Amino acid sequence: MGDDCCNVESMGRITALIQRHLGKDTFVHSVKIGDSINDDHNAGFFGQIDQQLDKVCEELSKIPELKHGFNAIGFSQPSVHRLITFGSPHGGVSDIPNCMNPKDFTCRLMRTMVHHGVYTDYVQNKVIQAQYYRDPSNIKG
Repeated sequence: MGDDCCNVESMGRITALIQRHLGKDTFVHSVKIGDSINDDHNAGFFGQIDQQLDKVCEELSKIPELKHGFNAIGFSQPSVHRLITFGSPHGGVSDIPNCMNPKDFTCRLMRTMVHHGVYTDYVQNKVIQAQYYRDPSNIKG
């Protein structure tokens, strides 16, 4: 949620940590959804998750180092040998977490949109978090 692939203050830090612990000979790839770091950050809030997942699968299928399978750490559920997740929404979420950075306008905008109409077609087709939000008192949504 608002992370991006390469920023040292975001997933770039995780990538560097893994590389440091596993060694320089280990291939580590951080998935980028947007065309820039800013677009990648915004893609964590807005878009259609199915389209993003298709893009990620296509990207991963073109990386020669991954052709025989891979281990993954992340916020998604592709076919992998091992999956280590950090707070991933396997069955959906019943609340939208607070923004890590209170000055992050895109996060605040996303939270406002979700809180004012999580099950509307517009929000469901634009806001990533709304697409896996599950109101426990309205499961069918």
